[in-house]
Amino acid sequence: MKPFRIGITIVGVLGLIALGYFVLRRDTTQVNVPVLASGSPTGIDTTSEVPVGNANKNGNDNRIPRAALTADAFEQLLATRPELAAAEVANLPEATELRDDRLAQLMEVWVEQNPNDAADWASTLPNGIFRDEALQELGAAWAISDAAAAAQWAKQSLAAGQLLPASALLSAWGRNDPDNAAKWLSDLSDSEETEIDADTLSRLTGALTYAWASTEPEAAAKWVAAQEDPGVRSRAIVNLAAGWAEHDPGALATWLQTNVPPDASEAQAAYVALASQWADSQPEVAGQWAAALPSGELRDTTLATFTSSLATSSPAAALQWSQQIEDTARRQEAALDIYETWLDDDLPTARDALIATIPTLEERAYQHDLYNLLHEKDPIFRDELYNLILPEAATAPEQNTPATPPEPEVRRALPATEEPVDVKAMAE
Repeated sequence: MKPFRIGITIVGVLGLIALGYFVLRRDTTQVNVPVLASGSPTGIDTTSEVPVGNANKNGNDNRIPRAALTADAFEQLLATRPELAAAEVANLPEATELRDDRLAQLMEVWVEQNPNDAADWASTLPNGIFRDEALQELGAAWAISDAAAAAQWAKQSLAAGQLLPASALLSAWGRNDPDNAAKWLSDLSDSEETEIDADTLSRLTGALTYAWASTEPEAAAKWVAAQEDPGVRSRAIVNLAAGWAEHDPGALATWLQTNVPPDASEAQAAYVALASQWADSQPEVAGQWAAALPSGELRDTTLATFTSSLATSSPAAALQWSQQIEDTARRQEAALDIYETWLDDDLPTARDALIATIPTLEERAYQHDLYNLLHEKDPIFRDELYNLILPEAATAPEQNTPATPPEPEVRRALPATEEPVDVKAMAE
């Protein structure tokens, strides 16, 4: 469930970049790591570090200083040599606030100076998260400074098989000038010069709808309802719900009830998008809304999504709401998800709740699922269990008779077995 990362290969020296330090380029799946010349040049901040290579045998990362231009030095470089500033941004440690901020700053300035150069740089980056982020920031900045020119860039990119520039443009344009963005997309779909397939049109419509719904949801909803292609309209409704739910979930709930019947293909995704957002802002209202939905799969799925989202802030309340799920298997699955989140966030409290709950359940399979979850997540419970079944004293060579198994509190929570367990025989 938690991510990744294997190895790093340095492929060669790119050359002296600025203010006395060098840039080494690693393979295209990773950022570059500069190596400082002796001393710390003016304008360089060497306080941050980035892992390099695999962990050593002791489990410690090999780390070297990562040089970063100070804010003033970066602004000076950006004003005079944006291409070098771009190299500096690409060379910053990934997934950091510093790189995110400076990438946005880079694109804001560069599109004012020379947007075509900025577009060429972003488009030729290696495929990956950083390239996507660069194109997103470029589209956002360019849509504000010169939407017509940005639209031409996006259209050319589509002709070359690149979807992201147009999507990035519409994501920004849809917030600032949605009517013209919608007109451009409509003209594009009717154009014989740039033919786009139904899936591409659906994706672009979704990007525009999500952005539009964040500022003018009712207008966006009318535009979505007017889409003639069922597939395009279906995806647009889901994106409309995702964007609208962030700002006015109550209004969205009313709109869905009127415009999206429970058996519609997009109903489940739209209702789930609303439930997950609403759980964060108004959990009681959201729970009552979900529980009042017509009986069936849509209601159970919506409730399961709502309780899963609520579990991060109010697991006990989430468990109560999960009992409203009608399907037994779905209800138990939802409770297991809630307990898992709870154990990760607050193990002692979740452990007490589980120990109190397990003996009250009638279904043995469900008891065992909860029991196994507790065994997986709680080392203390696991040790108590092992001592209960196979006391440590029984394995000691100097003792001839196994010690009496301890009687921890957890023993009362264990499901009763059909046949008595001979603990002494197990120990021997």
